Amino acid sequence: YIITFFILKFISRYLTEPIHKLNEVSKRIARGQYEERTNIESNDEIGELSKSFDEMASINEKTIHQLQDSVTQKEEFMASFSHEIKTPMTAILGFADSLRSGVCDEETQKKAAQYIYTEGKRLEHLSYTLMDLLKLNHQKITLQSVYIPKIIRQLQNYYSGLPSHANLKFYYDDIYVKSQSDLLFVLLRNLIDNAIKASKDNQDIIIKIIQTQKNVEISVKDEGIGMDNDSILKATEPFYMADKSRSRSQGGAGLGLTIVKRICDLHQTNLLFDSKVHRGTTVSFFLEADKHA
Repeated sequence: YIITFFILKFISRYLTEPIHKLNEVSKRIARGQYEERTNIESNDEIGELSKSFDEMASINEKTIHQLQDSVTQKEEFMASFSHEIKTPMTAILGFADSLRSGVCDEETQKKAAQYIYTEGKRLEHLSYTLMDLLKLNHQKITLQSVYIPKIIRQLQNYYSGLPSHANLKFYYDDIYVKSQSDLLFVLLRNLIDNAIKASKDNQDIIIKIIQTQKNVEISVKDEGIGMDNDSILKATEPFYMADKSRSRSQGGAGLGLTIVKRICDLHQTNLLFDSKVHRGTTVSFFLEADKHA
């Protein structure tokens, strides 16, 4: 009987120990230790259960980290957005109060009115840009045949009516791509706007749309301030500006490349950067050519 007792006790422990381990690991995961795993190696039902449990735990850990990253990104977005609004609003209210009091001279009145108008336009632009970004976040697209020379003419007409200190030069093939006209125009306009803001007087900005063997390469190259590696990594983050003072003075809010990246994501293409500080930046991406009759 004693031998039988120890044999049964050993068998019972052998059978129940993995279950106890599963129970303990599940409790630790419930307490927030998401990296915990059972790692039970056996070829029976308990081993299969352990394997399934560990796979489920891995998926849950990945999902939780993604949710945490999403929350962090949203908090950073709101903090940056609040900062972008707070500074001009404080100045606008200050100048408006000076005008309301009626104690400032004519020169100060003109300065206050000009600042209120300029910052008001910048806030208006920011609101429209945010609406564009929010719309893109909930959009799915159906690719259509887009004629590149038509897009180029739209861009040339758009910039011909705007003052610019840089020289825009367009080089393009007589081709079609799979895209959407409105989105491709917005994408290129934002890339060109960024290049203009980074450029000095009379520097060239080269827009190329050239067919390669497999697809169409689209690039915007400037000779401006350029970016270091850290700035390149952050370039598409909302509200990030490599040169904040320069961008704000030109009405920027650091959302242009965020919109560009989102449009590239909708096209399932990558946004590529080649940049050197004080030597300029080339931003490029690839689209599928369309064999339009």
